[in-house]
Amino acid sequence: MRADDRAVLAAKVMGAIAELPVTLGRRVAADEILVKISSEDAAARVTQASAQLNATRRDLARETELLAKGASTAETVRNLQDRFTGNEALLREAEIQLGFTEIRAPFDGIVLVKNANIGDIITPFSSAAGAQGAVVTMADMTTLEVEADVSESNLAKAKIGLPVEITLDALPDMRFRGNVAGIVPTVDRAKATVM
Repeated sequence: MRADDRAVLAAKVMGAIAELPVTLGRRVAADEILVKISSEDAAARVTQASAQLNATRRDLARETELLAKGASTAETVRNLQDRFTGNEALLREAEIQLGFTEIRAPFDGIVLVKNANIGDIITPFSSAAGAQGAVVTMADMTTLEVEADVSESNLAKAKIGLPVEITLDALPDMRFRGNVAGIVPTVDRAKATVM
């Protein structure tokens, strides 16, 4: 059995885990924060970029007013407009980087694996020595699929959408209902089966 919707979640930025409120087996909702990475530096960059944008906004308003009175130049106003646009972009970038300090659930599901703890250093692609890559693995348990080998002699009976009864070796007394979702069009010659 495997979940069709499964996600291995990792960080987009390097940092220490500040909060990790999830536990194994916990049900989580889409967009719920699963991990918070220390964000003091990113928050400071947002504050700085916001201050620069506000200062440029005031300068631009003042120079625009002076231009209307003939006490400034169109070039000065254009330069301030360009700086204002650049500062807007810097603020957006800083806000995006701050957002990267949170790892959120991409869909409703259950936490299957937790690979890190508070204080651990995590980094994208786990490129640093002693750092974690994947932090949480989760799956949508409503999308479970069973992969089964069907003998060539029974293949004619397998049709997409056909209801099936599923039994698992690990749970021999339980029966599950399902339907055929797909047939892999290749034959395992050694077993004479199709997935």
